[in-house]
Amino acid sequence: MFSRSDIERFADACKNISNEIADETGFVSVRNLLSRFQAKLLIRPLLVEGMLASDASGKWAVLVDSETYPVSEHDIEKESVANPLPSRLRNTIAHELVHSFAFRPTEFGVRLSGMKANGDIHRELLNDIERHTENLSPLLLVPECALERSLSRQRSTLTADDLIRIIHNLGVSRYVLVNRLRMIPLGHRLRLNPALQNVAIGIGAWDHTGKSLLRKWPIFTNFEQNLIPDLILKLQNQDNVPADAAFDDPNFLLCGGKINQTKIHTYFGTMQNPHLEKNLIKCTVESKKIANSSFIYTLHRI
Repeated sequence: MFSRSDIERFADACKNISNEIADETGFVSVRNLLSRFQAKLLIRPLLVEGMLASDASGKWAVLVDSETYPVSEHDIEKESVANPLPSRLRNTIAHELVHSFAFRPTEFGVRLSGMKANGDIHRELLNDIERHTENLSPLLLVPECALERSLSRQRSTLTADDLIRIIHNLGVSRYVLVNRLRMIPLGHRLRLNPALQNVAIGIGAWDHTGKSLLRKWPIFTNFEQNLIPDLILKLQNQDNVPADAAFDDPNFLLCGGKINQTKIHTYFGTMQNPHLEKNLIKCTVESKKIANSSFIYTLHRI
């Protein structure tokens, strides 16, 4: 079966690739991704958003649906940090390229514990690889060098608007960025950066009425002694929590006001002991409010 060390090998391969192909700003273009994986991009009508294919000679291609993504070869060739392709398309392509690891691990310097002596892979292991590699696309799109560059500019803990700037600079979605932050290992120097100290970063959504709901996934947390705010602990067991149930400031954007930050006193603790101590936290949310769209927020212990 696929071991933890095998997962780490694939993750390291993805991190090495993204650092290798990123431009001087840390941006990873689809053009460079495809080149590194020696794959073509084919845009044509499909019944799904995207899929991976190979021909008899072993050449790889990522196929994407032309109705979902009406882009041209010129768009691919001219993509840059100033003119990125749609973040959903970029993630779809990265997702399919990560899947190709299942069929060609040794091409990227990965030797799996379940491989046969001749380099072939057992079918059971192959299926296991495909399941686990689904979560690795953020490592291809958000290189470590880009995170280091973004965080080095911060003088204080990241706010929601800071995160939106990083999202735009990297051409990724809110979900991809938060998932990438979650992949930073415990004890890694990036987690020790002041910009990521004593903070939770999560995703919410505005419904069609303008009401804000907080999602249980994905959430990045990095607090001293691993004591988590009560709200984040509640989100472990409940999805779509109304924000106005957690905040009572009528001036706060999530409660119907116009200000994109507020402060509250809240309990910190663990799932077993949620009320170990009480602290003041600052919550920030991105400034734009758009119905039926996602938003990013932060909770920072002061």
